[in-house]
Amino acid sequence: MCDGKEDCLNGEDEEQCWRLEANQCDENEYRCHNGQCIPLAFQNDGILNPDCMDRTDEVKPISYPKKCIHAPAFRCEESSCYPIPGKKPPFPCGDGECVGPHEKCNNNRHLYAQMPILTTGMKEPCWQAMHCLTGQQERNECSCVEGVEIPCISMAAYRCPLDYFTFPEIPIVSNHVYLVYKRPFMNDEGNTIEPSYICFGKDLCTVPNTIIYEILNRTCIDYDEEIGVMFSSYPGWNTMLKVIQTVFSSICASPLTECPHPSLYRCNDTSKCISIHRLRDGVSDCQLNDDEKYTNTCSLNSNNMDRFRCSDENLCLSMLTIQNGIIDCLNGEDEMSHFERHLQNHIIIQYVCDGIQHFLPIEINGRNETDETECDLWKGNNSYTHCNSVWNCPKGEDELDSMNSNGSLSSDQIPTYIQPVAAVKSERTISYKCHRGIGVFVRTSNESVIKCMCPPSTYGYYCQYQSQRVSLTVQVRSATDWLSMFTFVFLLITDQNEIESYDYRYYSAITDCILKWNIYLLYRTRPKDASKNYSVRIYVYKREATALEYRTSWHYPLHFSFLPVHRMAVQITIPSLAIITRESICPLDCNKHGSCIVANSNTAKKIFLCRCHPGWYGIYCQYAEKPSTTCSCAPNSLCISSYPVSICVCPLGRGGPKCWIKTDVLQDMNIYKSTETNILVHSQNRCSSINDLFNSSLVLLHRIRRIKYYHWFCQKHHDLMCFYDKIDMCLCNDKREAVCIILDQNTRYICQDDSGNCENGGECFQDDLQCPSRAICRCPACFHGSKCQFSTKGFSLSLDNILGYQIRPSPGLTNQLNVVKFSLVLVVVMFFIGTFSGIFSAMVFIQKNSRKVGSVDFLLRTCVNYGDWLNASVAIERALTVIQGIHFDKEKSKRIAKWAIVLLFFIIATTNLHDPLNRRLITDEDEQRTWCIIRYSSLAETYNSVSQIVHFSLPFALNIISSLIIIVNIARARSRTQKEQTLKKHIRKQLALNKHLFISPIILVLLAVPGLIISLISGCMKTDREPWLPLIGYFISFVPSLLVFVVFVLPSTTYKAEFKNILMKMYHKVR
Repeated sequence: MCDGKEDCLNGEDEEQCWRLEANQCDENEYRCHNGQCIPLAFQNDGILNPDCMDRTDEVKPISYPKKCIHAPAFRCEESSCYPIPGKKPPFPCGDGECVGPHEKCNNNRHLYAQMPILTTGMKEPCWQAMHCLTGQQERNECSCVEGVEIPCISMAAYRCPLDYFTFPEIPIVSNHVYLVYKRPFMNDEGNTIEPSYICFGKDLCTVPNTIIYEILNRTCIDYDEEIGVMFSSYPGWNTMLKVIQTVFSSICASPLTECPHPSLYRCNDTSKCISIHRLRDGVSDCQLNDDEKYTNTCSLNSNNMDRFRCSDENLCLSMLTIQNGIIDCLNGEDEMSHFERHLQNHIIIQYVCDGIQHFLPIEINGRNETDETECDLWKGNNSYTHCNSVWNCPKGEDELDSMNSNGSLSSDQIPTYIQPVAAVKSERTISYKCHRGIGVFVRTSNESVIKCMCPPSTYGYYCQYQSQRVSLTVQVRSATDWLSMFTFVFLLITDQNEIESYDYRYYSAITDCILKWNIYLLYRTRPKDASKNYSVRIYVYKREATALEYRTSWHYPLHFSFLPVHRMAVQITIPSLAIITRESICPLDCNKHGSCIVANSNTAKKIFLCRCHPGWYGIYCQYAEKPSTTCSCAPNSLCISSYPVSICVCPLGRGGPKCWIKTDVLQDMNIYKSTETNILVHSQNRCSSINDLFNSSLVLLHRIRRIKYYHWFCQKHHDLMCFYDKIDMCLCNDKREAVCIILDQNTRYICQDDSGNCENGGECFQDDLQCPSRAICRCPACFHGSKCQFSTKGFSLSLDNILGYQIRPSPGLTNQLNVVKFSLVLVVVMFFIGTFSGIFSAMVFIQKNSRKVGSVDFLLRTCVNYGDWLNASVAIERALTVIQGIHFDKEKSKRIAKWAIVLLFFIIATTNLHDPLNRRLITDEDEQRTWCIIRYSSLAETYNSVSQIVHFSLPFALNIISSLIIIVNIARARSRTQKEQTLKKHIRKQLALNKHLFISPIILVLLAVPGLIISLISGCMKTDREPWLPLIGYFISFVPSLLVFVVFVLPSTTYKAEFKNILMKMYHKVR
């Protein structure tokens, strides 16, 4: 199906295939030649297991062995034939084997494929006669009713319709092309006949310069003039039919009357549309072969992976033409293997001067240089050429230690493993009876009968029928959680969330990181319901001992539902954190019978779906399953659906279809004895760059010339142990030969999915490209921590940011770092200072004389911001006292103050509510700790900065403004009673008397400024190894809270006098 040839007489096997032709893949996908899309990482990742159904993702795909006839492996069942440039299209045997047009399948499918074309509604005698005359039956006589055999030509003349008739009675191409025969038969030599006319839809085909006939109400052309001239004699039914199908497939319109999509190309002089990916692929798809004359092929290379670009010319080749035995690039690189092409760009010392030319010539200073030129300084017998099956020395001494000096094995050195025929001979044929399945004997009451166990791809009593199915290949990667266990659930569902079939797999990143799962998902009915749309949905759950954590899901619609076998290949990554959708942002109403989820797909667009509870289905989970069923899963397991069967997800330690089976968790632990190794580092052993060791003339040589001097470097400098260039790290061995390895300093193993690995824009790197076991983060400026979770810029500096990695969890206090000990001592000192300052302040403010100016009930501050606003409130109240004078109501002020204290607390708490709302827990696997970190969005970070500035500056401004109001109002009152002095003098006098009103807020600001300067002006804490300066700035910010007594009591004459009175009273009591 969709192989470019119409195998069904009415052409329905190719009818919808234009949709595959027009299909385009995303940038991160590779487009198979048949239009299927697979992950880009799957291209050329294993020649034995292709991911494209037509195998075109693997360069030079191999023809699978004949044993596929009895091996229903995924590679055999889920593959079709690929077009071979320059050759006729192969015939698919249906089991992975592909044969030429005139070759036979080992399973004889070539015979069965021809049978439907002869099964028509024609009367039996005529059909039997035409069957013989067209060469489908190898006999010359046809039986009549009385049992007398007569020539087939006579039977056809006697039994077939008069004048014109069609055979077969159904179309042979595209629902409208028929073969018409005319009586009497013009060519009856050798008991074979040819059609007289080929008839077709008038508006569907373009036949230039041809005489048109009207026969049987159809538009026709003469067979002999258009097709018969291609052969000297009747070629046989199969050959004739394929030629007609090829010709009319090119000149007749596809279901698309136009080629509007840019991914389609219209063949010249026809209405046929083909994919642009078929241009210059070595296979002629257009009648005039114009698809193979297209020149601007590099414009078709959408993601630089669909085509192979020749390095020396502007030519981009289809992947079908790579390594096909025909040189297309000028330098022949299209016929090189991937490794050989890699060598051209990465000259490796192991392949230099070994007697075999690996590299294409490079023109240097007018000379063609290769890996085998200028080898005079290269010893013939060295570490790389010894026993390499090539005589690099004239007398072959470099091969003396090999098994055979000429590098080959004699026939007597090859052991024989061929068993005698009698040992493998068997009379049983049970395995062949079950086609693609396995036959087993089943004992009944009287006898043993053979029952066939069929693979999912087939069904039937003898496994003789193909199943309509989704053939899914999945490769899983893990962003983190390399030591965790996961369960994947694969569902084939309809657009109404009805589950057609399911499968599940257990995953551990340690053992399954490279594996590909091949999964069959079957439809509930045979054939499938063509009126429904289907999709594949994947759920992943993290397995714990007592619970299951939903992590995320994926959703892949089946866009080509007309295909009986839908081949799909996906690569998915387990996210570091569970992707949970908030109900407030979900546009779907799941009717309380499901939960709204956001699913991943192969597009960047978010897909919102309803995940229905067991017993419910529908787009919005609005329908109840009938009959109603209940889940039978074990406790602590998860039931995904109860219909048609219970689908259970088991926690760690449980297994089986219903999770009732207890399983032991096996632990593999390697214990190594600790050993002590001492290494003495000498400066003379340092590996130097070739720039430091050798003169510039050698260093500036082209690499293919310079590398040939590396042995000479070691021989000339006897004390040289190692050296390096931009690519190689070389050691000089005891034979004074350079042993080099590639050390690409620019190679970076970027994490597969760094979401959750690194915070705050940190770059994530892993220790292995495919199977990582740990990752590290490179943090941007002002961030640090194993996951860049700590911010030290602006107002985000906190004690856990500064000392988090300085505190050692296991050792006691005596083994902690000095900075930790210093911080502990300083905190204790600050605690006592703050305690005594608060006690002394409270002793002053509880005195009646201290409260005469109003309700100055001083509350020890629970936080810095709260204290600043309380101080500002006190200043405002003082100003109101002066303004209102004798009308000031102290009792009312006290009541307002009590409410103001509560109100201020809630207002300040609300403005800081963004802090706990943006905190979350992350696990530091390296440190074995869990951190509670802040992760602000850009908007929240701006709000946090503005909020901190307001809390810092506004209370100070209110203090200053209130103090000015107090002094000005008092001065005005004094100037009205004491007119001998001017207002300015009164203001100066009041400033001197009430200077404590200015001193207190100014001292608060001055004490806070150093911490602010350290946090903002001095930059930020670049690393956790430099904690001292940020630590000092952090502790300075608490000085205002500690020195309440110094700031508010001592500058005031009234408060200071009260404090002296208290001390005198205490002194007298003690005495």
